[in-house]
This record gives sequence, C-alpha cells and structure tokens, in this order.
Amino acid sequence: MYLASFSKEQKELFLDLIIFSMSSDGAVDNREQEVAKRYCNEMQIQYRTTSNLASYVDVLRRLKDISEESDLKKMTVELVALMYADDNFADEEDELLKCLQSKFGFDSHLMGEIIFSSRHLLLSLHMLENVTR
Repeated sequence: MYLASFSKEQKELFLDLIIFSMSSDGAVDNREQEVAKRYCNEMQIQYRTTSNLASYVDVLRRLKDISEESDLKKMTVELVALMYADDNFADEEDELLKCLQSKFGFDSHLMGEIIFSSRHLLLSLHMLENVTR
C-alpha cells in the first residue's frame, strides 16, 4: 500500500526487516511469505529469503538514518500487517516491534495507534474477502 514510493535502499532494507520478522519465531508461515512476496511485487524488487545485514538492529538503525519519519511510520504499518498475517503474534515479533519503537523514536501512543489501525485494516480486508466470495 505504501511501499512503492521508497528508495531502492529503503526497499531492500525493508525486505531485510521482513525476513527477520518472518523468521523471528523459528518458523516461516506460508501466509507471511505470501504477504512478503506481495510487498516485493509492490516495491518491484526481487524476493529473497536471506538478509543482507547481520541483525534487525542494524536494519532499523540504517532505515532511521536514511528515512523521513513518515516513511518509518508507513514501514511500521506494513510490518505490523505482516506480523499478524499468520494469526500468531509471537513474543519475538513483539521484541522486534519494541526495538523498532525505540530506534525510530516512536512514543507508545503512536505505536499503539499504528498497531490498532493496522489490525483493524486487516480485519476489514478479511471481512471484505468473505463478502465478495
């Protein structure tokens, strides 16, 4: 939804973040992979399964250095949607989001709004799928 306007470096780093998120709990769900592939199509980059950086902390730090706050918010919305795609929000994903909040400098109110809005968007999309079947 928001990813096409990012720079090439932002897109590749966001994919790194996706990879860390998907594998954080030790199992990559097919639904997460589908979302990740859709994101890559939207960004017009090649899907890959290994990160170019050693840790998500490195990814977050670099994204913070090269991105506007509005871009960081958009990435967070998309990342939260990915995290909830498998209907299983793991403790490791929560830790990643806490680190993201700290590195991006988001206050708890903003983070709560992003998570709330993203989850409700996903619920609405699921409802629309059911209505249009």
